Amino acid sequence: MKAKHILVSFFVALCVLCSSISSISVSALTVYIDNDDDVYNTQHQGFNTYLTSTNYYRGDARRQATGNYNYHDWYLGNNSIDNKKRITVKLYAYVNDYSFTDPRAKYSAVCSYEQQIGTLNQNTATGGWNLVSTVVLKPLTAVGENRVSFHGVVLYPSTVSGYNTGADGVKYNITYK
Repeated sequence: MKAKHILVSFFVALCVLCSSISSISVSALTVYIDNDDDVYNTQHQGFNTYLTSTNYYRGDARRQATGNYNYHDWYLGNNSIDNKKRITVKLYAYVNDYSFTDPRAKYSAVCSYEQQIGTLNQNTATGGWNLVSTVVLKPLTAVGENRVSFHGVVLYPSTVSGYNTGADGVKYNITYK
């Protein structure tokens, strides 16, 4: 009888454990956004040099001289990832133009705060998709947040003048729970 009770207790504990493990849900998606995407919300201050070529992601790109406070952003718009405990973003930038020479193009994630993802040396980047970096976004618990959202990425040119920053396509590999 005691063995039966222990066995039942074991199965109940196992069921509780399995149900709690199955409630840990992780989702993933990959999003591609062009510099002038029709589906997503892209904006820019500066980056007024508009370029077209078959070398660019979807045939066009934008360029801005460095040494200023301009920006280009790629927002998810209505497709933002909202109200999550943790979001991991692996960011790739499409660079395929010899005039994109910025040695420290800065990419930052936009959530309830702005967090730098990384910099990319566009001058030495290989033609095509280049990994910028991976960032883990967490709530700012110090100010009472218990959830975080991801809205997109902003590109800032280097503060050192004499180079050109290119804005073409970005790719987000996003996981969240």
